[in-house]
Amino acid sequence: MRAYSLRLAAASATLIAVAAACDGPSLSRATDVPIRVDSAGVTIVTSGDLPALWATFDTVPVLALGGAEVEGPTQFGNVQDVLVTDTGDIWVVDHQAAEIRVFDESGTHLRTLGGRGDGPGEFAQVALAGETDDGRVLAVDRVRRRYTWYDLDGDTVDAGPIPADDGAGVPLVQGVLADGTMIGQSTRILTMEEAEPGLLIDESSVVVRWEPLDGPPDTLGVAPTASWVIDDDGRMQSIPFTANPGIEPGSSLWLTNGIYPELQRITPDGRREVWRIEREPRRLDAATRADYLEIADNVPEARGATMREMLRSDAVPEFVPHWRELVAAADGHLWAMRWEQLFGQGPTVYDVFAPDGVYLGRVEAPEGLRIQSIDADLVTGSWQDELGVPHVLRYRFRAGRS
Repeated sequence: MRAYSLRLAAASATLIAVAAACDGPSLSRATDVPIRVDSAGVTIVTSGDLPALWATFDTVPVLALGGAEVEGPTQFGNVQDVLVTDTGDIWVVDHQAAEIRVFDESGTHLRTLGGRGDGPGEFAQVALAGETDDGRVLAVDRVRRRYTWYDLDGDTVDAGPIPADDGAGVPLVQGVLADGTMIGQSTRILTMEEAEPGLLIDESSVVVRWEPLDGPPDTLGVAPTASWVIDDDGRMQSIPFTANPGIEPGSSLWLTNGIYPELQRITPDGRREVWRIEREPRRLDAATRADYLEIADNVPEARGATMREMLRSDAVPEFVPHWRELVAAADGHLWAMRWEQLFGQGPTVYDVFAPDGVYLGRVEAPEGLRIQSIDADLVTGSWQDELGVPHVLRYRFRAGRS
């Protein structure tokens, strides 16, 4: 199989370049966490790797929605997104129904928005992008490339098409900043002439913002992303152990950096920071390959055959991505899901950073829980039972080293 590497020539700097050698002054703090400012004015916070747990979880959830025996709004087909608003209401996207179901903090159903269809207020594939400081919730249709703004009562405030990037199609919306700025990930569109079997696509991912919303987006930064190859049938197949960047908008914007244990933070006023842990990248080992092959053995035969073929590709990396997803807590802490938990082996491990970028330690969330909202001492997220039935669970956690 021939492989042609495409690189993003327009990218002026990658995260790795931003976090390169620093020649600025070293600043001391009582925590003994070194902070340095490089020649470009980027603040770099470097923390030691801490073995201790930063917080522990109660063993029983304080709220559970869903299950095999329930009927009505809590009978979920596929929980895609969970958002807890400032009012305490829980907004849940059921991907299968293309609906947004809203519950109060006790789990009582308040309303259902959307539904599958082509009409006003309906979706083909809905995702929740986040809540703004002025009390709006952004939903996007990732197939029709449209946005819808709701108020906290579920009434539509605004809706329209997502503006396209110049020459690159419509970026995929990843979230919204607290001030209402939409954040997206630009994707490259291949021409028929370019889509040649064996073509390897391993460009950096371009992160963009729409400001204002009625015009094309501008570039905020770039980060390593998943690699793909064109198969003999002209279809794009993902290279195992590569992944799209974790992108988390909130009061600021955070990005992961591929295999490296560092994050980039971009503040609303344009300041850039790199938060780094003194930790080695994780090599792709035999056990991780075995986990992948086990999955290939338990999916439809054709898909499993493709997975095994991709694992034999020369493009399979030597190291795995460091983090899978990022979750910004309401109090400014950032939780980064370790990538090795992708296959659900054991507790889901998150690395936790303070609002100033100092690494605090890890937490081990209940097994299989994908945390999607963190407020005070509560986390809310999606979980599947042994039958594959989706639930929305809320747990209390208690901070303090152990």
